Order: sequence, then structure tokens, then C-alpha cells
Amino acid sequence: MKQFVYKIAIDEYTDKKISDDVNFIIFDNIFAGLKNIQLLVKRYNFSLTLIKILVKLILKRNVLITVVFENNIVNDSLISFGKCDYYQIEENDSIIGPVYTSSKYRGKGFATSGLSKCLEYLKHNPRMKFAYIDTSEDNLAMQSIIQKLNFTLCAKSYFRSQK
Repeated sequence: MKQFVYKIAIDEYTDKKISDDVNFIIFDNIFAGLKNIQLLVKRYNFSLTLIKILVKLILKRNVLITVVFENNIVNDSLISFGKCDYYQIEENDSIIGPVYTSSKYRGKGFATSGLSKCLEYLKHNPRMKFAYIDTSEDNLAMQSIIQKLNFTLCAKSYFRSQK
């Protein structure tokens, strides 16, 4: 499947109005993960994904931004720093993704809110220059959100095999 790659300069991002109905939890260290372990287990169960997230928090290479609504994580976005397995980025760049919204909550603005919060978080880190995000060519909903937040399509694209 062809993946489209989008890019935004962090210093050019202007904060968007986010709904007052949602809360955010920023998992930027293992202590945040342990403090909110009940929510994480509710979202991921006791899965390999949860273990991977906790390890990434320990290694401090990633941040997990979650949208919490009605005491559930309804959207989550992982931010990675300075390394991408699919295309080259600079040390002071970040990758946002995967971005996931629970099927029950899609179409309600939670992905837009979560992605906005990711960009706000990155904006407060003066080292960060650009954020990248990619999505499959058939994910029109995510493409719309990405463009709404003023990302621009890069010349880069790549093919990701289906699992």
C-alpha cells in the first residue's frame, strides 16, 4: 500500500481550538505510564503493544499522547524522535504515528484533537524543527485531518507491505 508523507514546520503551527469535553494524558516518561496504568490496561489489555509502549517510555525515545473521554482512551498518537524506519528525517525532527481512534468514537473530532495536542507538545520543545506524519493512500479521513492541521504533502512517499 502506498503511504503519503506529510510535513509541518513546528514553529509555523498555530494552536487550534480543542473541545472542552476531552482531557489529555501525555505519557512522556514511565512514571506517567505507571500512574495511569489502569487506563492503559483498559485500552491495550495486557498485550505486547502495552509492553512495547512502556519500554519506549523507559527508553525516552517516544511520547504517547492520549485523548480521554468518558474515562476511556479514545485516541492515541505516538511521537518518535529523530529516527524513522521508512524515510530519512533529521535529528531534530519527529514522526507522529501511529494515530488510532477507537471505532466507536470515529468521526467525532478526537483524532483532530489528539493530533493538535501532539503539535502543541512539540511546539514547546525548541529543539524540534519539523513533524512528519504518513498515512495510506486510501485513508481519506486521516488525510483530511492532516491537511486541516496545515501539514503539506512531501515529495516523499513509500510502499508499506500489508501485514
